[in-house]
Amino acid sequence: MKKLLAAILALVMALGVTTISWADENNYVTIDGLADENGALIHYDTLTAAAKAWRESKSIVTSGNTFGGHPAELTEVESIVWTIHGTVETGDGAGVVGSNGAGDSFFGGGYFTPAVTVKSVTVKGVDNAKVAKTGDNAYRISAAAQSVVYEDITFVDTVRIDSNPANLTFNNCKFENGFRMPHSVEGANVTVNNCKLSGNADGYAVFVQGTMATFKISNSEIFDCPRGMNIQAGNDAVVTIDNNTISDLTDANKGSAIQLTSGKTFTVTNNTISNAPANAFRIYENCPAESITINNNTISAKYLCWNQGYDMSKVSSADNTCSIEVPGACAVGGNEIAQSDFTINVKTVTPPRYYYNSTTTTDTKKDETKGSPKTFDAGVGIYAVTAVLSVTGMAWTAKKRH
Repeated sequence: MKKLLAAILALVMALGVTTISWADENNYVTIDGLADENGALIHYDTLTAAAKAWRESKSIVTSGNTFGGHPAELTEVESIVWTIHGTVETGDGAGVVGSNGAGDSFFGGGYFTPAVTVKSVTVKGVDNAKVAKTGDNAYRISAAAQSVVYEDITFVDTVRIDSNPANLTFNNCKFENGFRMPHSVEGANVTVNNCKLSGNADGYAVFVQGTMATFKISNSEIFDCPRGMNIQAGNDAVVTIDNNTISDLTDANKGSAIQLTSGKTFTVTNNTISNAPANAFRIYENCPAESITINNNTISAKYLCWNQGYDMSKVSSADNTCSIEVPGACAVGGNEIAQSDFTINVKTVTPPRYYYNSTTTTDTKKDETKGSPKTFDAGVGIYAVTAVLSVTGMAWTAKKRH
């Protein structure tokens, strides 16, 4: 009997532990290639734990004076593929990032010495994937690689990209505290597609700087932030801002929904701007753009544009719909308002045409000979038929009553 009770107790305890394990399995991260003896991908509870395991699989030193050292033949990594399930924390970076912040990139494999080229990093999310910060530790979600793609991830803290990827793409991601890119590798291509961005990254929901070849943000929602976006992509960048909604901005002092700071060309099309308490646009001083195109946008803002000296002859526009509370003015900071001669072309609505006889003349005979229309007037015809039917109906009704 004692043995039976002991066995039952052990089984209950085992089931309890198993249940807890199952609950934890809702939130984990995997890296392709890190598998158990049965070939199943190993589940890690933090980005730090997964990145450290990946480094150890490559014989990269994760502690001591030779931290980051690796076999001489390790000069290049083809790809690192992450999959995040549920909510996963970053961890403290131990064994991945140097004590001075060197190699501040979990997704890119951390710190290497000598340097290792990582060609591709992909970070995919499933099960409402979310990357959360661990305590006061840095939010190290940047990735050093030639091509970096994030898909279906919610970022809780400010996304700051310091690792200078050559090609960076965000698809269907959510930024709860803004997107900040303070620099880029020369000739970088940056794409933000079908994302939701809010919060404050140095005053904007989107603030990018660098020497890019292209920057494109499209099909995205920007909301609940001081200002919308500031694009400082460099003198050679082709910038596209297409089919986004920008709403509920909070900076009424000098905030702008879209700030154009630097780029070779800017194309701003099919966007909707609403609830902008200051400027819809700001063209920053010394903007080097060869051209700015503003077409097919729907704009509702207090002021249209704070233009800091850009040549208006380089601006083309067409088919915009504008509702500007204070035309001919702009907010310039310090609670000051300045005059603005910036304008854009709006849609031309052709009103319907109606044909009718003139009633301004008293010479009816003259009207009959010279002023009567040469073609049948449909409006008058309908009126006449309606009148006849009305009279006929009244007569019939009267006869019936009689």
